[in-house]
Amino acid sequence: MVKHKFIDEKVTKHFGETSNYAEMKNSDNPFDGDIIEFVCSHNQENSKILEVGGGSGYLLNLVHNQRLKNLCNVEFSFNAYKKQVSDTIQLIGGDGRKLPIKD
Repeated sequence: MVKHKFIDEKVTKHFGETSNYAEMKNSDNPFDGDIIEFVCSHNQENSKILEVGGGSGYLLNLVHNQRLKNLCNVEFSFNAYKKQVSDTIQLIGGDGRKLPIKD
């Protein structure tokens, strides 16, 4: 349990203090297009998509703009999820390791 507490504190501190992460609304990541293409090509319009650690939800927002609408972002860092870029994405503030979500 001590190890998890240490990790939780480090993750919270890192992402909570990293304003770029918390405020990310777009990305210079050259793989974003590939990720979006993969997600969209492997899911139906009514598929449920869960992203753990999605920050402000910018990547899910790009997926939403394509055609997928049933999206959920689980984010641990309050500073990141309070800046959620889209209200069309369901937001769960919490630890992705402790979710009671089934496949």
